[in-house]
Formats: sequence, structure tokens, C-alpha cells
Amino acid sequence: MIQPQRPTLETFKQIFREWFGEFLRQYPKYEGTRKVVEKMLGCGDTENGYSAFMCPHCGEKKVVPFS
Repeated sequence: MIQPQRPTLETFKQIFREWFGEFLRQYPKYEGTRKVVEKMLGCGDTENGYSAFMCPHCGEKKVVPFS
């Protein structure tokens, strides 16, 4: 039996990128949610800031984007 795949966070974000504008055109009373959606879409993007950690033993660098 084939198990359905769970959508990824990126799939969820893509739906909002493609359809949120149309949703607001049809339901303008939800305009107040725009900032929250924009924050969600920017979550995990290093362009919005990040912390960088370096292992003192091997020198490997780990970048963790802000949410």
C-alpha cells in the first residue's frame, strides 16, 4: 500500500505565495493577517537574519536562520 506523503513546510509556503493575494481579493476583511503571513513566509530565510555556530574541534560551521 502506498502511503500518502505529508506536505513539507515549503509546499505550505508555496500555496500561500501563489494564492494569498487572490484570497485577500475575495475576502478583504482578512487584510489584517497580511503581516502574519509575510512573517511565516520569511521564516527560516537567512536573508532575515541568522546565528552562526562553529565547532571548536573540527571547525564545521552551522547556520541557523531566525524564525
